[in-house]
Amino acid sequence: MILSTLLTIAAPLATPQYGQDYVLRDTEDLSSDVITIRADPSTNSPVGFATLEMTRVQEGEGNWDLLLMRLDEQKNVLWKRQFGGPHDEFSQNIVQTQDAGIVACAFSHSTPGGMGAVLVKFDSAGHMLWTRCYPGDQWLGFETGVSVTELANGNLVLLSGVDGVGVLGSIDGVQITTDPDGNPIHHWRHDATLGNNFPTRISYSSSISRGLDTIACGTIIHDATASGGSLEVNTFIQRLPTSLPASPPAWFNEYQISTLPDWATGIEWAEDQTVVISGAQGGWFSPPSQGFSLRVKDTDGFPVGPAVRYEDLVLTDVVEDINPVTDPIQGPLCFSGYRMREPDPVGLVGSDAVLMKTDSHLAPLINYLYDPTPWGVLASVTPYYQSTGYPLDGYFALGTSLSVDYVAPTHQHWVNTDLDLKAGCLDAIYEQPWSSWDVDPVHVPYGTFAMDGMIEINWLPFDPDLEVVDICEEDDGSITAICFGDGTGEQCPCGNFGGPGEGCKNSTGFGAILSGTGTPSVSADTLVLSITQGKPSQPVLFFQGINFINGGLGTTFGDGLRCCGGSVIRLQVRFMDAAGAADTTATLSVAGAVSAGSTYCNQAWYRDPSAAGGSPCSTFFNTSSALGVTWAP
Repeated sequence: MILSTLLTIAAPLATPQYGQDYVLRDTEDLSSDVITIRADPSTNSPVGFATLEMTRVQEGEGNWDLLLMRLDEQKNVLWKRQFGGPHDEFSQNIVQTQDAGIVACAFSHSTPGGMGAVLVKFDSAGHMLWTRCYPGDQWLGFETGVSVTELANGNLVLLSGVDGVGVLGSIDGVQITTDPDGNPIHHWRHDATLGNNFPTRISYSSSISRGLDTIACGTIIHDATASGGSLEVNTFIQRLPTSLPASPPAWFNEYQISTLPDWATGIEWAEDQTVVISGAQGGWFSPPSQGFSLRVKDTDGFPVGPAVRYEDLVLTDVVEDINPVTDPIQGPLCFSGYRMREPDPVGLVGSDAVLMKTDSHLAPLINYLYDPTPWGVLASVTPYYQSTGYPLDGYFALGTSLSVDYVAPTHQHWVNTDLDLKAGCLDAIYEQPWSSWDVDPVHVPYGTFAMDGMIEINWLPFDPDLEVVDICEEDDGSITAICFGDGTGEQCPCGNFGGPGEGCKNSTGFGAILSGTGTPSVSADTLVLSITQGKPSQPVLFFQGINFINGGLGTTFGDGLRCCGGSVIRLQVRFMDAAGAADTTATLSVAGAVSAGSTYCNQAWYRDPSAAGGSPCSTFFNTSSALGVTWAP
């Protein structure tokens, strides 16, 4: 595999593009959250993105720091800050504040007393403004979480957990409202052990605000095993009180999604005044793992339709595709996560980073996986739009990968796609099995009690050394589109011209387009050929030649143009989907027996039969546009 040049962190990309990148350092990283950033004219801060992760302080030392990165709209890194104390920090989420700053939320073992929930505020230029810790004395991995969100008045709401005051072994939820500078306004402890004689543990995973109200999701664990009962692990959604007594009405509902443990992971407050939850059931990295989603009313938490389960999928985050200019009241939803692979012959279970787009009823519309062999996950996703200052519309997803083909060890992974989830590099569409079932909410009674506590901590950030590996490198001329049926070269057989860049028109009214993604390299081949705008549900033959017919302009052949000839090799036969699209799955350097340094002609031949609607020139087959592909060593 020939890797693209390691870009220094300040090096600008020439043009905006979709694709995949890894952020590298000499140690291990685990990604947590990505958000879009609003422009701020007062500080000359552009639109863009921010990412949060936890990172090893130094290879072999074992303790973790936090790493915050600020990117512009073209994914160039503007600044990055590593920070933390002498012990472990566990990154959780970030929010952009109304003054264009960024607040990072984490759990820390480096705070007075040994553990605490932490908020760290940076301004738009990356200067640390303040660092404070708050009650949050429990960190039990997936059993305890922490999250921050901002209210419309600039105040912050921090959620965490502390040792319960009631039944031994319980964990109470903590709700802390601060002013914009992190000074506490009130601390409330939510005790859900009322009426129980066994421990109940509350674990917040995500929160979101609208106006002055906050809704959070998480996992509630009822542990009756000590008395011979069972361990119940279910999802909860809570509309938090903003005052005591609560106004507007607060509620806390528990949802038994299945008999497996249910772990809520992400939350979105949709434009139609509903709340959508993402989550997972079963094991995190062991089959069976099943993702789920649930839509509820924001007024009382009652489900709007059934819950939906997705086989072999773990979901981590959910966002709604809402363009603020067109301002619809409801849009499709995009979920991030990872798809479990079947165990290989030695029993290793891998995973592929995935994005899934669903309709408003949570049924899958588009599913793509992004293969960072041997495994990868996506932790968070955010949409962006040209109407708000970005050069393209799309999704920017943050994940973690351990890729022996590209990088090692574990590193931050960026996946940048269009709104149809296409990254153009190491991506593959797949079918996602799903099912639905009704879920009845159970109201959880809880007591809310005042508490207090906030401590200043003295952390100093530094600027770490990082590099970016672009595994979908910018066009280096190795793949060139040629032989169009749009009238710019050889004439189509019966005047059936396609549109610009297309092949000759078929019975759908469009011409088929052949494109290539990945890297044509003999040593580590990732090249994928893709046909679009072909004939739905018909076979397509991808083939290769050593000659470019008529100088690459082609000659008439069926309803299209034959562009490639001389020692023709059949690379692979595939069936196009309902949209007339198909991708190669074969290793093309092997199938084509290519030589490094040589340029080959690639094209696709497909049927356009009479029984399926006929063809413009009545030959009942056609060809795509073509590609010239130069193979590297």
